[in-house]
Amino acid sequence: MSPWDEIDEVPLRWLLEQRSTRAGARYRRSTMARPTLTDLQEALLKSRPAPIPLDDGWRAFDAHKLLASQVHRASLLARAGDANETTYWISYVTQYFPAGRNNAADAKLLWKEWRTDLLKRDCPGDFVVMTHGKPDMHWQRAGNRLCIDLESMWDDFVYSVDKFIKYLANTPEREKITLQRLEGSSWTVQMFSNLSPPVSGASGMAIPLGSATVIQPNSS
Repeated sequence: MSPWDEIDEVPLRWLLEQRSTRAGARYRRSTMARPTLTDLQEALLKSRPAPIPLDDGWRAFDAHKLLASQVHRASLLARAGDANETTYWISYVTQYFPAGRNNAADAKLLWKEWRTDLLKRDCPGDFVVMTHGKPDMHWQRAGNRLCIDLESMWDDFVYSVDKFIKYLANTPEREKITLQRLEGSSWTVQMFSNLSPPVSGASGMAIPLGSATVIQPNSS
């Protein structure tokens, strides 16, 4: 059953509107303060899950996907120069991940076999093994397959974010650029009611008329 079939019982719906860069796009300006490095740290790390039981593999699998997307987000916030997303990912991992888990070959492997295959095919690639609650297996190899342990990978990511933030704190130009990017990809939640028909050309999920909750992007 579609969740929209129960709209009468659930008057509040979520609307996620994609930020538009087209001229004439109409969004209410956010009253939130400019983001800080503390906000950046929270934005990247707030989705770390609570400990997952060892017998809850499906939940751990989904958590791997979320973590991969957060590493990708960090790499885009940290990007420099005109390159592609693969290059940005490799650059982030090699610069900010812990020694021994930051060589370019492994970073490229993670991009293809962990991030891309997980998010596009809903399964890891042939050269990655995923675990959770098994820190002794993290970054070990079973033949030519690299093992990624969920909790240990989160530790590595936390390490990388801390290192990235320290770099930004000492590099004002990059800090300004990164925080502007964070602001441009941030959202505020606002309540509204009596939703009018969608504006022509607006992007987002279709939602019935009535009261709703909107997740709205921040704009400077």
